[in-house]
Amino acid sequence: MKEPTHYERLLAQAARDRIPISVLAELTYRCVHRCRHCYASGGDTRPDAADELATAAWLDIFDQLAAAGTLFLTVSGGEPLLRADFWELLDEAVRRGFHTRVFTSGYLVDAAAAGRLAASGVAGVDVSFYSSDPAVFDAVTRVPGSFDRVMAAIERLAAAGLPPRLKTPVMRTNASTLAATWRFAAARGWPFLVDFMLFPPPGGDEQYPERLDGDELAAVLAECREFLQPADPERRDTDMTLCSAGFRFCTVDPAGRVWGCSFQDEPAGDLRRERFVDIWRDSPALAAFRRLSRARWTACRACALDAVCRRCPAFSARTGGTHTELSAAACRLGRLVAEAAGRITTEDTGDTGDTGDTE
Repeated sequence: MKEPTHYERLLAQAARDRIPISVLAELTYRCVHRCRHCYASGGDTRPDAADELATAAWLDIFDQLAAAGTLFLTVSGGEPLLRADFWELLDEAVRRGFHTRVFTSGYLVDAAAAGRLAASGVAGVDVSFYSSDPAVFDAVTRVPGSFDRVMAAIERLAAAGLPPRLKTPVMRTNASTLAATWRFAAARGWPFLVDFMLFPPPGGDEQYPERLDGDELAAVLAECREFLQPADPERRDTDMTLCSAGFRFCTVDPAGRVWGCSFQDEPAGDLRRERFVDIWRDSPALAAFRRLSRARWTACRACALDAVCRRCPAFSARTGGTHTELSAAACRLGRLVAEAAGRITTEDTGDTGDTGDTE
């Protein structure tokens, strides 16, 4: 086992001590884009603009988070720049000492906004970047001209001394251009984070057209093999918690509800009526999540991927499994990513080419 870095020790200690060291603050679900895959764009449980917390309420929440030990704060949406008080909230987050990142679509980042972000003291900016092909990009956002607007924003941020980190989920609409987009970003020195774990909307996976699986996913991974960096098994503890949600991470949505993560289907509490520390300490929803661990997924313990597989309870639950039983789709995803990255071979898992459940 490799010696953990200081950062890894910090995260591990936060999880052991149940310190919410990292929080995602979703300021609004309003957005200029209408992305076909977006989990925040609809559903009866999603608050609209009338339900959004006021400025004072968010500032009080920031104080509560600071008192609870939060260090990393990501300000997100929707599109957070749509809030009239965005700059006040951002300045106050930085002033409180949070290591603050902003996650934006980039659509509203004009020259003035780029300069203000660069001068704000934020640790970084993440921008959704779906494809280097303008037509594909606009097909994902369903907003004509969005590629040109976002590209201009990226260049403005870089010129202002705050080069953004680019992020994209992989879906059917952009999959054919993923390898080209990766090369496009690499040639410009832009960090590019890709997530193959596309979450279906609340209610499950049935007839969700954008999520890739099986042979289609394998083909995309094969084209991107040169960029894949699998998890290091010597950095993983097979008895560790499944993920950070509820241990050292949570989400606060625009209406003030606390969630273990953005993809959980049951809120942990409501900050309009409760204090954050009470929700974090006493929520039954978080308590149930904290009882989960990698060791409990007994069907996975004999698998060659046990130490490197990204085992997300929420993704499993959304794709036909549960929080404690890995879905067939989640199992295939872990195996296909590992095979494409050269971590394992088909012989390691006894795979015969069938993309069915390996459990």
